[in-house]
Amino acid sequence: AHDATTGKLLWEKRDDDTRIADNSPVHYKGSLFYLSPGYIMEVEPKGGRELLKHKIDYVINNNSRPVVTDNLLIVGTTNKGVVAFDRLNNYKELWNFKTNPGLIYTAPYTKDFQMTVESGVVLVEGDSKESIVYFGANDGYLYSLNGLNGVFRWRMNLGAPILGNVIVEKGTLYVNDFAGNLWSIKL
Repeated sequence: AHDATTGKLLWEKRDDDTRIADNSPVHYKGSLFYLSPGYIMEVEPKGGRELLKHKIDYVINNNSRPVVTDNLLIVGTTNKGVVAFDRLNNYKELWNFKTNPGLIYTAPYTKDFQMTVESGVVLVEGDSKESIVYFGANDGYLYSLNGLNGVFRWRMNLGAPILGNVIVEKGTLYVNDFAGNLWSIKL
């Protein structure tokens, strides 16, 4: 972290476990959340003090920005699609949705058949029975899941990997694919 005015370095992560993180941190209720290749991290923004370092069995060497709510953390993985954790229950895994293997491999040091989700996951709050998750994957599909239990709702084959973030605005979903197409999908 740097001082926004002077650029002076305020703090940095240098440990071997969590210093490498390809995704951007998310600010939520006074903390920064990010994922390293094998950990969920929560840090204090001004001083960098670790508030949480939770080991997970997923490779997170990708750009997928996590979604953080009071009770959920949902993120795309390098090797196993999208995973959701229960923040209220010691980050217990709630569900894991596996995509198809990627059409291209974007994460460093990965092997064939990786189910990578580079795009950020979008969570749209619905009624108490269902929240909806949207994301694009390296397999060329745009997906929609139930955010509470990971149950598949639908997918759309865009024909090219989806590496950028999905945006939902006023009932329309916007996404671009690796072939340079911009999609606008009425929900």
